[in-house]
Amino acid sequence: MLELLKRNHYEKLMDLTSSATQSIECVSPYVKTDAIKSLLSYKKAATKLSLVTNPSLRNILSQSLDTEALSTWLGENGRLFGYATLHAKIYLFDRKYGIVTSANLTNGGLHSNLECGVLFNVINS
Repeated sequence: MLELLKRNHYEKLMDLTSSATQSIECVSPYVKTDAIKSLLSYKKAATKLSLVTNPSLRNILSQSLDTEALSTWLGENGRLFGYATLHAKIYLFDRKYGIVTSANLTNGGLHSNLECGVLFNVINS
């Protein structure tokens, strides 16, 4: 299954978040608190969290990456990884479904920016 996602990624991302029972893995260089809180409000309690982001001083000073968002993620026992040259945006749910997209984990990326992505299901061999 492949589905082209245009514009608003929010509904699809939250639908997949609410159905995930094992893991949610997010890769996004820019992360904002409001987007993290929205995602966490749909997450099941037992679902494990991982986030890969770009915690550069430049991203923090430009407010592209909220330290409060990272604290909120860690407060939910989420795992956090930093990668200095990260540009990718990938979201995986139970390693069954994934989204590769241009959308960061921000309100702009999920709601208002013109973004494009592909939703796919992972086929285990």
